[in-house]
Amino acid sequence: LGALFALVIGASFDVYKFVLGYAIVFTSVLATGYTNNYYDASLDKFATQTAFSGGSDILSKKPEL
Repeated sequence: LGALFALVIGASFDVYKFVLGYAIVFTSVLATGYTNNYYDASLDKFATQTAFSGGSDILSKKPEL
């Protein structure tokens, strides 16, 4: 959305800057998700999973990961 907004207000589009920026954001979002799963593993084994909460429970089911 930020790139589209920049184009609307007249900024030039550079595909290399866009891909680099997206890679940085994607990596940080991915790292945040994995970190959240890691530190929640001890609590997730006691949690009940619902459609709205409960975590992925992947580390409780497969602790070798």
